[in-house]
Amino acid sequence: MPKFKRGEAVRQIMPVPYTGHVHRFSFDETSGEVRVVMRRIETDGTVHEAVFNENQIEIDPKAKLMSAEDMDLHEDVARKLRATTTEIAEPEVVGA
Repeated sequence: MPKFKRGEAVRQIMPVPYTGHVHRFSFDETSGEVRVVMRRIETDGTVHEAVFNENQIEIDPKAKLMSAEDMDLHEDVARKLRATTTEIAEPEVVGA
C-alpha cells in the first residue's frame, strides 16, 4: 500500500526540492518498491514528470491536496495550452 494518495502535494526531500502532485504509481519488479510518479504542470502547459521511491519524497505542508477532478481539469487545461507546442517528454527517473 503506497503511503501517499493520488493528488497529494509532495516534494522531494532535499534543499531545493522538485515539487508537484502524485500523478500515479508504478511497481519496480526488481526491487519490489512502489514508485511514485510526480507531475508538475507549468503555466505555459508544459508537463514535467519525475519518478521517485517513496522514501525520497514527503508531504508538502504548504501545498494543498488536488482532487481527482482538479487533476483532470488541470491536465485538460495544460493539453489545450500545449496544443500548438511540444509533446510531453518521457518521465525522468530520479535516483534509480
